[in-house]
Amino acid sequence: MPVIPALWAPFPSAINPGQERAARENVDWLDHHRICASPRERARMRASCPEGLAARGYPVADPERLRWATDFVSLLFAIDDSYCDEGPLVKHPADLCRIMTQLQWVVNTPHAHTTGLTPIASGLRDLRLRLDELAHPVQVARWVATMRTYLLTQTLLAHNRSAGVVPSLNDYLLVRTESGGIKPFTAIHDVIGGYVLPERDWTSSAAWVYAEAFSLIICAENDLVSYHKEAVAGTSDRQNFVDIVMAERGCAVEEAVAEVVLLHDRTMRLYLTLRTQIEALAGTELRRWLSTSDAWLRGQHEWSLEARRYTGHNSAAGLPTTLADTPTADSDLNQPYPAEPISWWWDLLDALPLPPHANPRC
Repeated sequence: MPVIPALWAPFPSAINPGQERAARENVDWLDHHRICASPRERARMRASCPEGLAARGYPVADPERLRWATDFVSLLFAIDDSYCDEGPLVKHPADLCRIMTQLQWVVNTPHAHTTGLTPIASGLRDLRLRLDELAHPVQVARWVATMRTYLLTQTLLAHNRSAGVVPSLNDYLLVRTESGGIKPFTAIHDVIGGYVLPERDWTSSAAWVYAEAFSLIICAENDLVSYHKEAVAGTSDRQNFVDIVMAERGCAVEEAVAEVVLLHDRTMRLYLTLRTQIEALAGTELRRWLSTSDAWLRGQHEWSLEARRYTGHNSAAGLPTTLADTPTADSDLNQPYPAEPISWWWDLLDALPLPPHANPRC
């Protein structure tokens, strides 16, 4: 097994004091919708600690909004565990497409009279109805759009698994920032914070690339820390940055890990530089949205090292136990990552003004 190094996360650590309450309420919510039907599923969800991820990502959210975020995290875990990463449909794209279509219908039309919903669909419907109460319609529309794409990408990954396809790195980069379930959170950072991000900020090219970089950082980190679990449990389907780099380059796993760390760190440097440029011109709401993204990056890293979602199956050996305040990759991090789907992101830096004496945090 390769050693996964400590990953770069140069942000302050924070956690919402309402975490324990959110955990108790989440157990009741999961039971109400019968999302974790068996003792094994319940134990797995508790080990995954969805409230820990939500509390770190939203350290200042009020109890109601933190509860919504916790329930949403647990629902995405349930979708992954039941349909996407494991479960009977993982290699049956046609059957999975029917499930994803029902979930998309629930997201689009939660007020329709429904019977026979699966537990996950019932929980998703409840989340959408509660979101309608918490959010402005424009914010809801953002979340709905990102959820549609997230659900769609699961069928493509199922096709890859069923056909034994290991995608190219370029093809995987096209889908990974959507399939990771991160975009729906960027769409509701402001909802959980209790404010509304202006539409001009959400739709700007700078914010779009910023959100893409944010998602890629988290997905690269997730693929690194989950590699051991999948290998030990025998559930690897080679839809993972490490496996894909090994297949494409014909290299050893250690070299592939180093390449994914380079992808992570170059994207983090882009994120930090872009953040400095956006913040110089940002209003109050956009600054809050940026800060929430920072908290999520740090929180995701901390949670992945503490929750037993990735350290089970005797897979903790070789995983990092700390985070790094400086880059891990030994390379020029200011260079674009040389992959066609994302290398153009760095062009945006030339289009935005950098304020005098402002340097990216490192």
